[in-house]
Amino acid sequence: DRYRPPHINLPPDVQSFLDQFRKDILTHDMKKISRHYAENFKQDGYNRRAFLDILSKTVNFITKYEIKLTKLEPGNNSGIAFIDGAVVLGAVAVPLADNSMIIKENGVWKWYGNQR
Repeated sequence: DRYRPPHINLPPDVQSFLDQFRKDILTHDMKKISRHYAENFKQDGYNRRAFLDILSKTVNFITKYEIKLTKLEPGNNSGIAFIDGAVVLGAVAVPLADNSMIIKENGVWKWYGNQR
């Protein structure tokens, strides 16, 4: 089954980030996966370490992974973008959390969470 890009046209650096994250998450290698999360990542009360700890317990169940973005908007801070869409895990699509963001750290896009 072939990977289909998101429904909106994304800047090449954002598309590259999503493509590399997809490749890395399908390896189930937490060292590779963790590189894609910003140092100040925060999602629904979980900091980066706690979030990655939870992900490490479920990542081996991921056999299909596709991100479909429906929104990419620059934030007030020049290095942040708000995103919306879903992660498709085979037959199941999981919406991204409200106010999800990516951030550019040292020229590289990373997951930033919703900062809550």
